[in-house]
Amino acid sequence: MKFHRMLPLITPWLLSLGLCLYFLEGTIAAQNEVKPLGSGVKPPVVLYMAKPSYTEEARKAKIEGVVLLQLVVRKDGTADSFKVIKGLGYGLDESTISTIASKWRFKPGTYLGVPVDVQINTEVAFRLYSSKKQDTEFKVARAKAEQGDTTAQMQLGKMLLEEKGIPQDFVEAYKWFDIAAANGAEGAAEQRDILAKKMTPDQIAEGQKRSAEFNAEKGN
Repeated sequence: MKFHRMLPLITPWLLSLGLCLYFLEGTIAAQNEVKPLGSGVKPPVVLYMAKPSYTEEARKAKIEGVVLLQLVVRKDGTADSFKVIKGLGYGLDESTISTIASKWRFKPGTYLGVPVDVQINTEVAFRLYSSKKQDTEFKVARAKAEQGDTTAQMQLGKMLLEEKGIPQDFVEAYKWFDIAAANGAEGAAEQRDILAKKMTPDQIAEGQKRSAEFNAEKGN
């Protein structure tokens, strides 16, 4: 069969193939582009956060306030592409960016159920009442909590909620209330359930996971 006779037969097939490739390319491009929040895009959820260091320069100058950043949360849960929207200077902007980039982890945002790169804004507060004394109290409470002290476990959960010198962390607070509840601490289950009303399902699931891992490690 000559080519010109085959052409009417293969032309529809080629057009269909071309359309499929076009839409496939468009779908892949849509998934790979950085998306803003809204229009069906579900926001990322913080799974773990660490406290940025308060620089000595900022302490001496008695600088307080909020660092507001624009950033991109990637599909793997990391963050990059930082832009300072509102800074404090004195090394605090750099401290915040470095800490989020290296230590914070997110459950990625999704679009149509598929993880995507999402652009968000986030803020970190710096308060001078974050003293060495409070840092020491936090470390002591954590050490005792990890040894099974239910009073310290409750204290740690409250410290992570109150944001008095310690970055607020719902997931870690839930974890310690849940552990304390499992150990029979009075009021722990109530504190955990009240906190759960302020959390997303993903945050609750992560808190439960951390609690279970702790108990498994300790043989509880």
